[in-house]
Amino acid sequence: MQNIHEKVFSLVQIETRTTAQILEHLLVVDRSQLYLEKGCKSLIDYCIKFLKYSEGSAKRRVDCMRLIRKLPEVKKHIENQQLNMTTASQAWGFLQHEKEQNPKDVVTKILGQTSRQAEKTLLELAPPDSSFRRKSRLRRATSTDWDLTVTITDE
Repeated sequence: MQNIHEKVFSLVQIETRTTAQILEHLLVVDRSQLYLEKGCKSLIDYCIKFLKYSEGSAKRRVDCMRLIRKLPEVKKHIENQQLNMTTASQAWGFLQHEKEQNPKDVVTKILGQTSRQAEKTLLELAPPDSSFRRKSRLRRATSTDWDLTVTITDE
């Protein structure tokens, strides 16, 4: 059974390199707005409609691509698996709320962390009155039902 473990590990390495290459190509598509050629109104729309990613997968990739645009070294962190798509997306979301934070410092603090650890780290970095701390999300679940997600922080 050792052979299967080595094969899976090898495939994950290929997947990681491929993901980094996809993010590089998405930078080009976004920079030149090439998604318009496919009748898409945005890069996320392109990822969903043309590349057939789920909404969540598309958002993570676009967030990650934007973080790479801001900090090119993020690509290396993804390639060496110090950052994954989820933690990179979390960092991008945090930086959108906390504009005064140093992006390089934020990324450095979450390197090697799981998504839960990264979320905790980012919450600790956010000031008490930050909009990043006050999260709520309302989305339509069905034609008649809504999902409400609320994050409450103990102070």
